Amino acid sequence: FTKDELITMMTLWCIFRSPLMIGGDMASDGFTESDLSLLTNRRILDMHRRARHAHQVRRRIIGDSEYIVWAAQDAEGGQYAAIFNAGENAGSITVDLEELELSGEHTVTELWSGDVTSTSAITAELPPHSAKAYRIVKA
Repeated sequence: FTKDELITMMTLWCIFRSPLMIGGDMASDGFTESDLSLLTNRRILDMHRRARHAHQVRRRIIGDSEYIVWAAQDAEGGQYAAIFNAGENAGSITVDLEELELSGEHTVTELWSGDVTSTSAITAELPPHSAKAYRIVKA
């Protein structure tokens, strides 16, 4: 898998709270620091621990790509969102927070990068087969 595809799988597993298991030789030369960072990202693991009631919000083709948006409640307050590019081309999608049943300004943290913004809509630039995950709390 590419790094983007590994991020997609980890994002999907964590918003669903699927059991996380890894098979293979983690001490081998084929297992990199980048691989380890995917498995130990504290923000993503927090989503895995606290996400509740995950569900698909929308699935839409925009341009040459298909985007899928999932949402889940955060057991400690706020909400999670995951945006997936299931298409073969890079592209951009904007998700108004009202689609997630949220109104007004919110603090949005992208969980893989840690980037924080205050906004009422999420715009994601996504390569093919990639994903972004967000924690959203009232500003």
